[in-house]
Amino acid sequence: MSYHHYESDCFILDTYESGEASNLYTLLTEDFGLLYARAQGVRLSKSKLRFSLQSFSRARVALVKGKVEWRLVGAQEPTHFWKKERLGASALTLLGRIFKLIRRLVHGEEKNKQLFAIIGDLTMYLEKERRALSIEEFVRLEIVIVARVLTALGYFTKKELYKKSLEEGDLALAVSTLSGESEKALLRDINEALKETQL
Repeated sequence: MSYHHYESDCFILDTYESGEASNLYTLLTEDFGLLYARAQGVRLSKSKLRFSLQSFSRARVALVKGKVEWRLVGAQEPTHFWKKERLGASALTLLGRIFKLIRRLVHGEEKNKQLFAIIGDLTMYLEKERRALSIEEFVRLEIVIVARVLTALGYFTKKELYKKSLEEGDLALAVSTLSGESEKALLRDINEALKETQL
C-alpha cells in the first residue's frame, strides 16, 4: 500500500525516545498545525534523519499519515537550530516556556498560520537580539508573545489599553510600547485567560 507524502516547514518543539531506536516528535507545522510524528530507527548511527531532527529547531520535513499516527520519512538540515551557546540561557528558557504553552493549549491537528508566524517572529527576534535584552525586556517579550499565542488560539480578546503591543508587527516596538499600567493590565488578563482554559 502506498501512502501520500506531505511536506511542511515546522518547528520541532520536543523529542521523546520511543522503543529501541525511534523517536516521537512534537511538531508545530505550517500546514497541519500541531502534530506528533514518529521517526523509525532515527537513533541508529546509519539513519539519514539523525542530525536533521533536533528539538528547538526549524526544518522542512516529509510526513506520511498512517492509520494510527504520522511518520517522519524525510527532513532537510535545520534552517535554524537554537542552543544556549547561540541564544543565551534566558532566551532559550523563554523559547522553552512558549513551546510548553503551545503543547498545553493546542489539541488536535488544525492549521494555524497566525500561530506559526508568531513563533517565527519570536525566533527571528531572539536570534537578532541574542544576549542584548535585559531581564525586564525578556519579561515584557514573554507577556507579548503569550498574549499573541492566546489570541491566535481564540482564548484572548485584546483591549484598547494594550492593543498596540499585540498588533504591532515589529516585536522590538511592541515590547517597548508595553509599560506601567498597560503591562499590568495585560498580565492580569493573560492570567485570567489561562485560568479560564482550565488546562
